[in-house]
Amino acid sequence: MDDGLSLVLSWSDVDYYLSRGEAASIVLSSPGSSPLVVYEINGDGVVLFVELVNRAALPRSPLPAVVVDRVSHHGTTMARIRTTRPELMRDFHDLIAAIADRLLRDHHTLSTAFGETIQSWSALLDRGRLANRQRSIGLLGELTVLRSLVGTHGWDEALRAWGGPFDEEHDFVLGAVGIEVKTTAAEARRHTINGLDQLTPAVGQSLWVVSVQLTRGGPGGRTLGEAVEALTQSASTENASVQSRFEQALAASKVDRESGDEDRWILRNEPLIVAAADVPRISVEHLDSDAHARISAVRYDIDFAGLPPAADPPVDPVSLRLP
Repeated sequence: MDDGLSLVLSWSDVDYYLSRGEAASIVLSSPGSSPLVVYEINGDGVVLFVELVNRAALPRSPLPAVVVDRVSHHGTTMARIRTTRPELMRDFHDLIAAIADRLLRDHHTLSTAFGETIQSWSALLDRGRLANRQRSIGLLGELTVLRSLVGTHGWDEALRAWGGPFDEEHDFVLGAVGIEVKTTAAEARRHTINGLDQLTPAVGQSLWVVSVQLTRGGPGGRTLGEAVEALTQSASTENASVQSRFEQALAASKVDRESGDEDRWILRNEPLIVAAADVPRISVEHLDSDAHARISAVRYDIDFAGLPPAADPPVDPVSLRLP
């Protein structure tokens, strides 16, 4: 049979067997074909067995939670692929289903099927880490502005203004002043604009963009964790309510601060503050009514290099330093 995935039980069926302590063994490969591929549910959870044909090499697993060993099973020498993490059994089920698919549908060798699957899953995890790193960099930029606002307006007003973590229209709103913070670790001062309204001020409001450029600073740099700790200590000297509100905002930021990312950052140069009206942008006014009704999402990049700094910005650029 050429379709390994369709022969692996759905997770709801697997969960049913596991919850009742029942075992199951499903031969995925066609009768008489090689290699023999068997999906099993037993006391260890779910396991994939693959016949080692012609003394095929055993794949080496780079993942501590995934173990591959050689066993005698079904009267032949087989590779046993299992996990040591029962709490990850649901995800492991999907992993071995993907390996079986490459073995039976794509006719790959075990080493190739295993290696490609692990590589693909690792790439997905890397993209997740990359996304978290981008969010971390963005948060560090917002904390830089927050630190400045605390110095000029105090903790209470600064926290009331900070809407970035809560997906408010703009990152900071102080009365009739809105502030968007854009942070990058690239050499170019290029920032991504999300949506038609991100650079559009609310009615009766002026809008400003703070462009922050970071670069790795080595031992002299600051990690996100250190910046958070510095502001947490500052908030704690105010009162318990302020500290609690600050921690709630951090929790809402969707940044995994336990990911082990300890990059150390410094400002690449002085932050640039620009009036949103001076930034080239795509807005609703650029679209006719039909286009506006049909376009559901807009995302574009703007190069801020050479844009005129604001003459009277709401934040002093000199005060913008990493916490």
